[in-house]
Amino acid sequence: MYIEDMSLTNISYEGYVLYGKGHRKPAPFGIISSDYKRKAMLSHVPSKMQKYLIEVEDRRFYKHSGLDYKGIARAIATNIKHGRMLQGGSTITQQLARNLMEDNGKTLSRKIKESVYAIQLEKKYVKDCIINMYFDNVFWGNNVYGLRAASLSYFKKEPYALSEQEVILLITLLRGPNLYLKNEDQLYQRYVLLNNLLLDRNILSKRHYDRNIKHWPVIQYQKLDSIKSSVISYIADYVDTKNRKISTTIDVRLQKVIEDYVSTSKRPVSVLVFSKDVLCAIKSSYGHEYPLTYKSNVGSTLKPFLYVFLRENGIAEDDLFSTFENPFESIREGNAPQKPYYTLNEGLLESNNNVFINAAHKVGLNKTYDYLACLLNKDRDEISLSTILGSTSTGLSLFELGQLYSKFLGYENSRYKEECLNVLNLNACRKWSSDTEFFLKTGTTNDNRECFLIAGNKDLILCFLEHGDVSAYFKGMSLTESTKRLLCRKDKNLYKWMD
Repeated sequence: MYIEDMSLTNISYEGYVLYGKGHRKPAPFGIISSDYKRKAMLSHVPSKMQKYLIEVEDRRFYKHSGLDYKGIARAIATNIKHGRMLQGGSTITQQLARNLMEDNGKTLSRKIKESVYAIQLEKKYVKDCIINMYFDNVFWGNNVYGLRAASLSYFKKEPYALSEQEVILLITLLRGPNLYLKNEDQLYQRYVLLNNLLLDRNILSKRHYDRNIKHWPVIQYQKLDSIKSSVISYIADYVDTKNRKISTTIDVRLQKVIEDYVSTSKRPVSVLVFSKDVLCAIKSSYGHEYPLTYKSNVGSTLKPFLYVFLRENGIAEDDLFSTFENPFESIREGNAPQKPYYTLNEGLLESNNNVFINAAHKVGLNKTYDYLACLLNKDRDEISLSTILGSTSTGLSLFELGQLYSKFLGYENSRYKEECLNVLNLNACRKWSSDTEFFLKTGTTNDNRECFLIAGNKDLILCFLEHGDVSAYFKGMSLTESTKRLLCRKDKNLYKWMD
């Protein structure tokens, strides 16, 4: 993570926009927010937006003290003239008060409170501060608050890049965003009315008016995720405090694929994607921070690392180990062994616990424990026989597990690693009854209520953690065609930024 001024590392990033790697240029995908609101903070309000808003909503903004009685009379006259609600009687300060109060009720008491609050705001802040607060807090539909979030959500661009048509359309939405977003005809009618108003007042030239009506903008809504600040350190490349923007390692196309996966999953699931030891996509049913911080036993997903270690330490390719018993204790197996003895290769393919315990016993348990402590970055006293089965007292997060696999593949190739990957590739082919170009390792823990799936190749690793009763070993868990396509590299353009 790179921060332009290290003295600012303790500042709040609330309202910063997260940018990911897009097809041709960086693309926004999220906003740092401590709650459900998608509210991005502005560093600058475009003068045209401010000018048009005041003209439409509150012409006497710089003259009144929070309430504008002349404005109310003018709004009534304008609405009668046009035969519909074109202007409201509330000032910009009143609208700001309403948004800060988070009360849209239509009661008299709410209106009185709003008016009192507006007067208090006028006494406390100068006009320019009030207009800036307005553009940071006003509701724009779809849990979108503030001009910047609206600009990014509806036109995929920062406010300074908005066209005149887009500026007017955003102002059009303000009167009833959820209504107009669902009714394009009504949205267009009001957009035309506002253009007529601006033309009548000589704010727009006839040429601009004709262009705006002929080429009115089309909303291209994209949902920006609300992401907690605790996620920043895992994905940030550069923090631009001046423009309140964070450049990240997230690839927005990969992000879209796993968002679709999570949204359609029948059970709660978390997904991470790594590319060359870099986190490039993250999504969870429980929030983005969950797969980064939630720690659990990881089951048989540690067996590939143990396989390479055991082969490097004297376990031969044809050595046989009991699948039913070991010198220490009875171990429950996820699948009933097909034979009384397996090679280490077969033990990995069938994920047999006894085979790995017996092989570790032959190599030496202390030596195996030392290796696991180093691999998992755990204190030596946390490592025991159960760690061979994927259990430690403090557990691992899905992020930590994904990093292990990413680094494992990034290290220099060895004969035993290639053996291991060939077994895991065979596991993928066997599970989906087809040739695949990626490896697969699964694991269950906590009485089969947490299920891990790691799939990938040397370029991309997908890490899944699924919750739920899956007593039939991973019966309900599988990759979608879109995620398989990522791993099979059928979408070549997706990897341009990685080259």
